[in-house]
Amino acid sequence: MLHNDSDYVIVSFQATIGSGWSNNWLRGTALGPGESAAMEATDYNGPCNVRFRVRSNDGFVHDYMGNFCHISNLYIHNSDASWD
Repeated sequence: MLHNDSDYVIVSFQATIGSGWSNNWLRGTALGPGESAAMEATDYNGPCNVRFRVRSNDGFVHDYMGNFCHISNLYIHNSDASWD
């Protein structure tokens, strides 16, 4: 699950695949502050430690690194990300 615990609207979530970026895992759905969405990494088959990118509706891009082998819930905050 992706949880938007920020003050902005998330419009895109991508992960690194090889040398490029995946498709938008939100599939065109915007995620407003306080909203959550189920995501399934259907086009990802790579290592556990993954760089991922979140874009907000104001055009700002946030890049993070996380261990996708151990993430069940991903929380996007205003200036960082956390997970359990």
